[in-house]
Amino acid sequence: MLRHSRAALGLAALLALLGGCALSAAGQPARTVGLMVAPAGERLAEHEALFADALVGELVAMDLQAVFLHDASPLLSATGASLPAVTATDDWTPLATVLDRLAARLRLDYVALVAIGASGSAEAPKAMLVARGGASASGSCQAPVTHSAEDLAAAVAGRLAALMAEVGEPREADDEPVVAADTGEAAAPAPAADEDTVPPAVPAAETPATDEPPVEGEQTPAAPEAGGEPAGPTDDPLGAARAAYERGDYERAAILLREVANESGPTAQMYLLRARVRVALQLRDEALDDLQRAVALDPELVEARVWLAGMLAERGLWQNAIDHYRQALAVDPMNVSASLGLARVYRDHGHRRKGIALLSDAIRAGQSDPSLLVLLAELHQLEGNFEQAEAALLQVVAVTSGEAQAAALERLGDLYAGAGRNRNALTCYLRAAELSQSRASMVRRRYLDVMAAADNSVHEALTSGWSAFEEYARDGIGEREMVYRRLSEVRAQLQEAMSFADSVRPPEGLRAEHARRQYAYSLAVEATVAALSYLDLGDDAMRERATMRQRDAMAEFNGLRAGPGG
Repeated sequence: MLRHSRAALGLAALLALLGGCALSAAGQPARTVGLMVAPAGERLAEHEALFADALVGELVAMDLQAVFLHDASPLLSATGASLPAVTATDDWTPLATVLDRLAARLRLDYVALVAIGASGSAEAPKAMLVARGGASASGSCQAPVTHSAEDLAAAVAGRLAALMAEVGEPREADDEPVVAADTGEAAAPAPAADEDTVPPAVPAAETPATDEPPVEGEQTPAAPEAGGEPAGPTDDPLGAARAAYERGDYERAAILLREVANESGPTAQMYLLRARVRVALQLRDEALDDLQRAVALDPELVEARVWLAGMLAERGLWQNAIDHYRQALAVDPMNVSASLGLARVYRDHGHRRKGIALLSDAIRAGQSDPSLLVLLAELHQLEGNFEQAEAALLQVVAVTSGEAQAAALERLGDLYAGAGRNRNALTCYLRAAELSQSRASMVRRRYLDVMAAADNSVHEALTSGWSAFEEYARDGIGEREMVYRRLSEVRAQLQEAMSFADSVRPPEGLRAEHARRQYAYSLAVEATVAALSYLDLGDDAMRERATMRQRDAMAEFNGLRAGPGG
């Protein structure tokens, strides 16, 4: 019943809006208002829907042509637009541009966003009004004591009328294409033809070297010096701008793009290239706007969709990012950047199994980029799938070389270290250092961490076992069988540690320390064997030998803890 009333009201308003024949009492076309109730894009509670219906009626009574924009709005369906996902608790300020674009797309004079509290709540309704052309105003109004849907609607309608007087008459938007308001993000419009695109003294910053969208915090590799401007191909109006971009002369590229836009008109490729230039100049809001325009002009321009999805994900609009990544893959199922981007969004928002399924399917379909395997290994590791993670990283090691193989070996070493397989971990780290000298310090650090853990376990085993032995040998405390069992366990631990130390090849500069470690381990093993012999035979000479070897071992361990030369 409720759903039916909402659809019927929306359809009636749609017919009036599209017919363009609604007249006010003065004989002039009525101003049109699109009404959204937060949470927009979701099914409303009954009291919210009743309020929306009442508010539309109040606006109509004020000689306004009003339409309720909701998840099943006929007006949205007819124009292919969608609502930004917004709740009552969000900061609505960045929505001004989004709602302005929605007004332009739907040919509405105003778009109003309203939020009311729960049924029976004394919370004051919150309202925001945007006039087509960019002006906006917001505020709250005093909720009536009765708080009925009708009284509340009358109070909000009065508030909206005051906001309309504040923002003034709507203005026509520019002629550049607009996109469905599905980003929930305010993006700056493109500059006018005579507007300077590049502000003075803007540092050239990040720009991706591949098709993968930029990530905050990553630095752009230094571009070569700009020496002369090679002309682009005669059949490519973007050639000169693209050449300037590729050599790192971003300000020159922006100027050339403005000239292209003035002479040839905007194209999807022009907007894409300008977005990349603006990212390099740290004009990220303007770049987002350009990417939206590129996708609007050419929905199958996969590179633009991937960049747009990446920037939306940066801003926390991950559901919109997922939609764009999926649309990119629908056009090009083998696009590695889209697969990686979508899998990363899944990873970052708790959908790791979806990411695993996506990457596994991509690899089976023939995508062979090692970065897919690296991310698949990470997702498996996060899910606790050690064997699958190991298999993926071993495959990366097998298909890469040089620096890429060194990075994969380091990741594999980390995986082994997390599982307590220190011998395998150090082997991977050492192989990585052989391939990349820049990893020498990393190998030294990892070696010291692993061997410090081994030293601590040996030291703990020796001291705990020795305490029980001395209490029995010196004071006769405890049972011989219990002490013997404990020392047997200690001997097994020490022998395993010594075997591990013998199998490890230390980094350059730490071989002397490693030899000292092996000696300390052997002393600990010898002390434990002598103590067991004493328990077996009762020979005081063996007891004395055990005590001496244990004292020597502890001295070596103390020296190791003090560092090289300690």
